[in-house]
Amino acid sequence: MKSSRNSDNQISLLLLDLDGTLLNGKLSIGKRTSEAIRSLSKKGVNTTLVTGRMLSAVKRYADSLRVTSPIIALNGAYIADPDARCILLDKRIPKPVPNEILQKLKDLPLAVNIILGKRAISSNLDDLSKKAVESWLANIQFIDRIDVVSENPNMMLFLGDENNIKEACTRLEPFRSKVVIYSYASIRYKPKWYVEVRPAGTSKGKAVELLLKYLEVSPQNVLSVGDFLNDMPMLKLTGHSACVANAHPEVKTAVDYVSHLSNDQEGVFDILKQFGLV
Repeated sequence: MKSSRNSDNQISLLLLDLDGTLLNGKLSIGKRTSEAIRSLSKKGVNTTLVTGRMLSAVKRYADSLRVTSPIIALNGAYIADPDARCILLDKRIPKPVPNEILQKLKDLPLAVNIILGKRAISSNLDDLSKKAVESWLANIQFIDRIDVVSENPNMMLFLGDENNIKEACTRLEPFRSKVVIYSYASIRYKPKWYVEVRPAGTSKGKAVELLLKYLEVSPQNVLSVGDFLNDMPMLKLTGHSACVANAHPEVKTAVDYVSHLSNDQEGVFDILKQFGLV
């Protein structure tokens, strides 16, 4: 374990990434980890989730862990309590950008997913794309084709093979001043690649800043745990940080502690022990 940047500060909030971190390859949470997280409230430690998934696709995990605090979803474009009764952030891509993007990519063979708060619209999905989408999104309306959208989306998510996703990223370059463009290879659904388009200025780090102000918690009293590059803004912000053994190499160099256990081996439980939370 590295020397913690703020080793004397008591942890009062735990921020957990889901995919690749808390969830194992079967999209479940280990028993020891679940029990440990549920017991943290007795020690005065609050827990919440910070994820790229839709809030609706996170609720079952939040309920199993007894998470009641606002959850950061869609990589920072949406923040709300698990039942979405209290919405702290609902950031949307401004018009006419969504339809301009659809027009720019219309001839590429990509699965198209439009996320609109609590629901999503999806089209052009093959069997593997549908399997991938149904693990990340919820309340999905499947339609034959999406040429235009009338409502501003929180996120536009495109799936395809590597070459078509890279071509999509090239075509999206002119929009970088208006949106965040984030591309990555699927780990679970190979050989699929993703490119997500979010409102400008959104990230897990920015969302964590907003959440901490709402909860009146200092960054120095927060432990964040992740595994991939989109977690970096969050990991760099908090006073304590850690990652599982399967994390991206850049993530491993940025955190206070790298577990010797992966997400499939309940690495989060090891992290909780290392920081004295179990």
